[in-house]
Amino acid sequence: MKTREAELTRASAPDVSSPEGVLALAEQYVAAARELVTSKKELSIAAPKAGKWDAFCNADGLIDLTAAAKAFTKVTGGTGRTKFMERLRQGDIRFLQVQNPRIPYEVHIKKGRAEVKFVPAGFKMVEQTFLTTKGMDWLADKLGMGDALPAA
Repeated sequence: MKTREAELTRASAPDVSSPEGVLALAEQYVAAARELVTSKKELSIAAPKAGKWDAFCNADGLIDLTAAAKAFTKVTGGTGRTKFMERLRQGDIRFLQVQNPRIPYEVHIKKGRAEVKFVPAGFKMVEQTFLTTKGMDWLADKLGMGDALPAA
């Protein structure tokens, strides 16, 4: 009973045999076209940002420092993980702590730029720093990379 009531109250297609019906159909078409244009604009803005770091992310959406070093090859000249970590300790960036060189400063964790996780290393668990995509964007700005796409 309720289903039938809903079917009857649902707006039916305009009757195109009258000028008013043609006008109503045209208005529906224009509204749908405007919605499509708006959606395409939003997607075109978001698309480059969404996939910028995808090639470097692990299953959790995080980027380890080895992958980050690879992503910034254009700026760092192809340095490996160790040299990249040294660069992250320098005064203009100050991402990794000097006293605990594998861990970022707390401010970067709180701002969502990095996460520290325990990972297996041989027979023990060690702390490892991972960058988030937000952290990669921040680091790209710090390294003067701007909106340039990362090395794939």
